Amino acid sequence: MSWGPLWPALLAFFSLPGFDPHDVARFVNSGAFGLTIVISGFWLRRHIESRFLVVWACLTVMVPVVLMNIAVTALSDSVFVLLAALSLIEIEKVLNEGKRSVLMRAAVWTALACLARYVGVAVIFAAVLLLMLDRNAAPIEKAKRIAAYSFIAAAPLCVWMLRNVLLTGDPTGPRGSGFVSLMESVRLTFEGIGRWVFPQLYSKLVTAWAEQAHLGSLLAAAQASAAVVVGAALAILAAAVAISFVRLHRDADERTTVNPLVLFGTFALIYIVFVSVTKSFTLVDNGVRHYVPVYIPLLFVVVFGMDRMLKFWRDGRLPGLAASLTFVRWRLLGTTMTVVLSLWLAYHAVLNVRDAHVRLTEGRGYHSRHWLDSETIRYLDTHSFEGWIYSKSSYLLYWHFIGKRWDRSTVDVLSDLRLLSLPRRRQHLSRWVEEQRAATSGRIYVVWFKNMALSPGFEYNYDIHEIMSLPNLELVAELSDGVILEVNK
Repeated sequence: MSWGPLWPALLAFFSLPGFDPHDVARFVNSGAFGLTIVISGFWLRRHIESRFLVVWACLTVMVPVVLMNIAVTALSDSVFVLLAALSLIEIEKVLNEGKRSVLMRAAVWTALACLARYVGVAVIFAAVLLLMLDRNAAPIEKAKRIAAYSFIAAAPLCVWMLRNVLLTGDPTGPRGSGFVSLMESVRLTFEGIGRWVFPQLYSKLVTAWAEQAHLGSLLAAAQASAAVVVGAALAILAAAVAISFVRLHRDADERTTVNPLVLFGTFALIYIVFVSVTKSFTLVDNGVRHYVPVYIPLLFVVVFGMDRMLKFWRDGRLPGLAASLTFVRWRLLGTTMTVVLSLWLAYHAVLNVRDAHVRLTEGRGYHSRHWLDSETIRYLDTHSFEGWIYSKSSYLLYWHFIGKRWDRSTVDVLSDLRLLSLPRRRQHLSRWVEEQRAATSGRIYVVWFKNMALSPGFEYNYDIHEIMSLPNLELVAELSDGVILEVNK
């Protein structure tokens, strides 16, 4: 309920022949990633004149860590990135050609994007805004296009949300309240986008090294600077989009041709604002993956802008720049840019190779050897639990047990099991235990993992000793890496 139905439906459909859902997710995301590269290449080839920029941009879709990380994760991000890109490319054709068949195709892709992720409504907002400002259509034709597109794109999501309201009273399913302010959410957004350029700047390894070398303040300053640069770049993009709305150029047939800067820039800005505001009042993790859908649009904007600058310089439309750049200086500048862009691609390629090695030898995330060899996890696998389990990482248990449901050789621990998170503050813990004893029917367990690193904002301000000292909690098992307790009712 808290997620759109498209991704679970894809996993369920392709799992019907008996395939493991994890394998299905791997192949579906690989296919989505590959198709994203293909459609990006086609778009770039049509719009970008510089062959070097076309090749570099295609590699920039293939190589970066940010896209590779979501492609190897069993989540819907890769599918959503593909569907959002397809929607925007079709909307561009609608604005330039005005064909109804293309409009219907764009609406279908948008509807699927909304079913993949609720934030797909950002595509609808951007498309409706651009259709309203389309100079090629009469007012009545605009109204017809907007009505047809909006109905087809939003109707499936509305039906799904109505179903959620009837079941839970909430259109997007039950969610916790956000714990960051709007300004903090904006800062996290800028920082998240800044991680695309130099992801290692934010890695735990670099952070630990900086602390040991007493360079923590320098690293923090570098991260803050990256966030400021991203914020300034987005502000410039917003100004460029506003100017482009006013100064749309016309082709030989006197039809207004939509500037890709307007289309993709509008979507990127709407999406970023939507995610930043949502994080300020809804509990959402601080992962970089939430900003990945604007990676392709922003890349198109940057490459298109660079290509137009080169074109204007060659055509003599930038006389001041042409006069200041002699042939030697121009060649030097071009060589420098080529080297810098190539080194950046090489940097991401090396990170991907290293990450691939780690994934193959040690695993990553919830499938790392740390969790696969966990004594606490093995205990949960070999014993049947019915009722409620509260844990530091309910997501870990959820993903682990979901996989076990498809393994007939293990206990079906999810037959009657609900997974929830423990309260994060010490002052709420005792009251929480008493509330569970009084209000919840069935058995209640607490699973606490030792030495488990949590993301900022998700930490607990108490430890295992404080939990075990609470009354009305009975020890079930104490393992090398965790403790299992039961609420004594």
